[in-house]
Amino acid sequence: MREMAVTHADFYRILPRALQGYDYTSANHEVVATVAAGRVVISLGEELVRRIALVAIPYCEVRFDYQDLDDTDYLKFREQFELYFRRGGG
Repeated sequence: MREMAVTHADFYRILPRALQGYDYTSANHEVVATVAAGRVVISLGEELVRRIALVAIPYCEVRFDYQDLDDTDYLKFREQFELYFRRGGG
């Protein structure tokens, strides 16, 4: 499980690009993507807000369940997903 600084609306707006080339379905804050001979189940937790002084940063917990993926397929999926959800800073 990890925290991602996105609202559900942002997540679903970015998702089609992040899963480009993969078949997937989405229902009830859960996404199931077919990856090679396996699948990835992505579950979104509730939307939360982290406050630092006057700054409010939305985020939600996201759980990834990788099923029947070899290392190559896992890395390829993860790299593509991370590319689209990466946030800049500095």
